[in-house]
Amino acid sequence: MRALWTQAFAVARASMRRQLGRDALMAVLHVAVLLALVTLLRPLFFRGVSEDHYRAPSILWSMVKSDWSVIAQAAKRHSPAFPELLSFLVPTVLFALSKRKLRWEDWEHGKALRLWIMAVIFMLAWSGSTFPFNHYLNRGHFLDRGTLVALAALSWRYPIMVPLAVRWAIVMIKESYIPIPQDDFDFRAPAEFVIVFGIFVWASASRSFKPIHFMIVGIGSFASYYYSAGLAKWNFGPPHSWLLENHVSNMSVAAYVRGWMTFIPEETYMKLIGVSHKLDTALQGFTLFVELGSLVAFFLHPRITRWWFLGLFLLNFGIFMMTGVCFWKWFFVSVSGFVWCGRVGRPLVEKMHELKLPLVLGIVSIYYCNERIWFYPQTHVVWYDSAIMENYEMYAVGESGRKYLIGPNYFGPSDMHWAQGNLCYATESQRALTGIYGNTGNYSTMKRLNEFDKPEQGLAMQRRGRICHDDKRLRKYENFVQTVFGNINRNGGKKHKWLRLIGRPTHIWVFPRHPDTELFAEQEKVVAVELWQTVAYHHGDKIYRTEPELGHVTKIPH
Repeated sequence: MRALWTQAFAVARASMRRQLGRDALMAVLHVAVLLALVTLLRPLFFRGVSEDHYRAPSILWSMVKSDWSVIAQAAKRHSPAFPELLSFLVPTVLFALSKRKLRWEDWEHGKALRLWIMAVIFMLAWSGSTFPFNHYLNRGHFLDRGTLVALAALSWRYPIMVPLAVRWAIVMIKESYIPIPQDDFDFRAPAEFVIVFGIFVWASASRSFKPIHFMIVGIGSFASYYYSAGLAKWNFGPPHSWLLENHVSNMSVAAYVRGWMTFIPEETYMKLIGVSHKLDTALQGFTLFVELGSLVAFFLHPRITRWWFLGLFLLNFGIFMMTGVCFWKWFFVSVSGFVWCGRVGRPLVEKMHELKLPLVLGIVSIYYCNERIWFYPQTHVVWYDSAIMENYEMYAVGESGRKYLIGPNYFGPSDMHWAQGNLCYATESQRALTGIYGNTGNYSTMKRLNEFDKPEQGLAMQRRGRICHDDKRLRKYENFVQTVFGNINRNGGKKHKWLRLIGRPTHIWVFPRHPDTELFAEQEKVVAVELWQTVAYHHGDKIYRTEPELGHVTKIPH
């Protein structure tokens, strides 16, 4: 018996020495350095690009010319300059000066790692190179699309091309932000995962950096988005009110009103919502479990790492099924991570779990993500799902006087803003009680709407909401609508429709249907666009709607 205790003590002491030994401390140091580099260099990837470049025939060539001009002027004035494009090449040049001829196989299990990284790179390249022709800018930017495809292809052979491919993918994806800024939440987390890898490539000018250091920081970056969202929900409003009093099924009703799952008859859909309504607390509990659990789950055990990726996928897929909001880029990272961890990447995942001290640092980095020290997740992704929403629909008026319903996704690549349908700012005097898809940050508003005895009470409450007309935003709205339909009128319809055949999925899926109104598909030239508001209130097992009200009319040049 004494011999067994002695042997067990020796094993424990050897394990402790290993976990606190030189290898463990060096791994902690490398993870800490990589976190510091992410803090310093991440802004390079997401730095905004001037609207003038997007208006040019080639974004890349416009940026090159602009950078040379900036450098020339700075040289004459003997002042510092920070070019938009060439400054991003500085880390690449420094890497080249290190004379490190880096190949994927130079890293331990590097070829296995390449499969996962390149899957995400090609996903971003697909998104950034196949979006619809931009009828606002009236540009196709096919040279820039081809550049992105080329950089992604070169990344398969040369890891040093990964940072360039990621940066250019972000530039191309953000073309849709002109002229109305949009939320980059649909791609930020997947992009940051490969941004961390790009910075890891630069750091690999030193041969001491290993894939497990990237794995800890990269997975931590992805996990931070979920943990931050879960923490926001847990701390939102009165204690635990999001978990115990919110009804996520209300968002499903709002999505249906907006145009999701319109092939299902309303009576049938509301019966399904009745079942879902009873499961709200369980669904919200699962959401918090997966999101808050991301703080530690990825660093507990190789199997848990793998299965937590599946849990994240199920969470995002559930959101899609309930609302039509498709985080397909997030799906891709989670599903590819689940598959990759199962076989190809299993040796690397097990290697990551051998030393516990750097994993603790990984957990700490996620814990402090809300302080924006290393990662940059959105920290206010939380709201109550109210029972009421203001739905806005746009109609094209043709030369014949006939009206056509404009599908929200018609405005690709800038379709996200229009699919969300938060357009009260463009109306003259309409009121708003809630935000996108009926969400609200007001606890009492959510409670009162859920507790009213009669539907008339909720609709009356909405009529007392705020008037949200905004002159500045209205001017942007009119400029966009007039420019898009003006170009379509002159072009005789949409150009390069074939892009939709190979294009990436949209972020929000809405398919509004009106039996008495045809969808607009360039049947004739447009002379005006009308914006209408309808209020929908989910009360009991029915949806109560107000009569549509005309909010604004925009004249189109033709």
